[in-house]
Amino acid sequence: MEKSKLIEMRKFKGFSQKQIADKLNMSVSNYNRYEKGHLPLDEPQ
Repeated sequence: MEKSKLIEMRKFKGFSQKQIADKLNMSVSNYNRYEKGHLPLDEPQ
């Protein structure tokens, strides 16, 4: 998934970065790195 798609879907669903980070059990700063493309998003095989 592209980083822009990640941001777009989060906003479309009405979630904040904190809400998503909490659901994924990670820090907001770490989640933000995914959105900015600093960490790779693993695609399911």
